[in-house]
Amino acid sequence: MQQREAGKTVMYRHDAWGHMETRFVRTQNVAAWEAKGFIRR
Repeated sequence: MQQREAGKTVMYRHDAWGHMETRFVRTQNVAAWEAKGFIRR
C-alpha cells in the first residue's frame, strides 16, 4: 500500500463491459461513491 493511499477505502465496481474499476476513496467520501454504484471492498 502506497503512502498516499493510507487512510483510504478501496472501492470498486464493474462497468458495462465487465471491467473492474477500482478507486481509493477518502473515508468521508465513501457514501457518495456508494451512491454512484461502487462497492466497498
